[in-house]
Amino acid sequence: MWRYWGRGWCPRHSWPPAWARCPPYYREDVEEEIRYLEYLKKDLEREIEEISKRVVELKKMLEEKRQ
Repeated sequence: MWRYWGRGWCPRHSWPPAWARCPPYYREDVEEEIRYLEYLKKDLEREIEEISKRVVELKKMLEEKRQ
């Protein structure tokens, strides 16, 4: 499904998506793992916001096209 392009994961993003990053397996420091998971959660929330905004844009474009 996903393949690596020359400059990144896709033409629009030069970085891998959050779900494709290496998960922190077997961390000894629990606090470090909590910090990492909080960071990952914030990153995923940011991506969801971007997707939601794009969906709203597309719906507006579709409505304008129908009228």
